[in-house]
Amino acid sequence: MRRLINILLLMFFSVVGASAQQLVDTPFNGLIVDESGKGIAKVKITIAGSTKRTSTDKQGRFGLTNLPDGVVLNLAGKGIKDLKVPVAGRSSLHIVIENGVVVEAQESQTLTDAGFNYIRKREQSLGSGVITGEELRRSNHTDFEKALLSRVSGLVKVNGELQLRGFYSVNAEPKTLLLVDGSRVLDFSHVNIHEVESVTVYKDGASVFGLRGFAGAIDVKLRSL
Repeated sequence: MRRLINILLLMFFSVVGASAQQLVDTPFNGLIVDESGKGIAKVKITIAGSTKRTSTDKQGRFGLTNLPDGVVLNLAGKGIKDLKVPVAGRSSLHIVIENGVVVEAQESQTLTDAGFNYIRKREQSLGSGVITGEELRRSNHTDFEKALLSRVSGLVKVNGELQLRGFYSVNAEPKTLLLVDGSRVLDFSHVNIHEVESVTVYKDGASVFGLRGFAGAIDVKLRSL
């Protein structure tokens, strides 16, 4: 009997640990410099399919959290136009730009060790972000929820429920509002990824949906037949 209880307790803490691990923020620090090593200020960094954005400070530093696998950083600024830098699983990036072209993008242990120091006051979250169905289908996921998790920064699945990070509690209340063509649903398990036209993610759902959108909202628009 005692052995059975120990096994059950082990299973319980494994599940709790896995859920908690999903909610741990992971820092990503970056530094953008010119060929002389001088930091480039006011470079805007965005991510396709994500509501996050940031920009470099006077020293060329920037920070983000929880970058999904396969993410590509889009860089734009004075003399810099639509540069794309794949993260490729790295935890930081030292980027050198010369004549508007990326000539070097390497992981830096110094940047990695800085932890959350580069992120404070630099990471921003847009009020809403739109992901096209085409973008989701290019994620190589056939399951809609898995594709969504790979594309929406801060979105996690806890105890079988999708939840925008920052609103999660032990009781998963309040819940992120899930909608399909404007109608509330419990989950997206019935949504066919091939029928999705677009997904709008509202980090500030209360401004659009009132109290029911307090914990953010995700609105899926299906293709018209």
